[in-house]
Amino acid sequence: MEYRYELKFVVDRYRLSDLLMDIRLHPLHFYSPYDKRTVNNIYFDTYDFDSYQDNLAGISKRFKVRYRWYGDGFLGSCGELQVKIKNNSLGTKLCFPVQEIFYDGKKSWREITDSLQKSLGEEGAKWLEIYRFPTLFNIYNREYYEDFSRNIRITVDYGQQMYEQISRSTPNTTTKLHIADVVIMEVKFMPDSRRCVSKMLKRFNVRLTRYSKYAHAISHFVEF
Repeated sequence: MEYRYELKFVVDRYRLSDLLMDIRLHPLHFYSPYDKRTVNNIYFDTYDFDSYQDNLAGISKRFKVRYRWYGDGFLGSCGELQVKIKNNSLGTKLCFPVQEIFYDGKKSWREITDSLQKSLGEEGAKWLEIYRFPTLFNIYNREYYEDFSRNIRITVDYGQQMYEQISRSTPNTTTKLHIADVVIMEVKFMPDSRRCVSKMLKRFNVRLTRYSKYAHAISHFVEF
């Protein structure tokens, strides 16, 4: 697995247009390798909320498990189970594709999790055995940018919608959490590009922060 730096910046949503313009006009000539996408995630945690608590505690090596797909509709297209592995500011990701749609609009969370686990290979299923508790469903828009050397990647996420699942036996896709919408810019790059990125960021009026969409949402309805 290759680890890369993943730096996050929180920007006021009213500055979205200015931020996108700054990226597009940057001397590194960022371009969009993909069209804008709607990103959907179901986050899974342990029953003790290990992912959430490790984030709060600032544990250097931590894991986050989610099922991700793109486009409209709840589980309306095939996706993949993703395991995010963080080691301080470095991160990597394990991906386990699912080649079938396993939700018919009627299943409980227990049935959905069982169906997903059966659709995964042995290694992916092991992760879902540990992180089995569906806690959050979120949706947001994402724009992608890369420099022409493909050494630096920027994603810009906005229009977040978050739905608590902890107290639900079936998916909640209607009752949203009332959380202020912010823009999240993430810069991803290999360690040998650190100097270039440091110079690049001087042109952006942004401040580095520790931010997790998952932890931020969970903090609104879980207390320890």
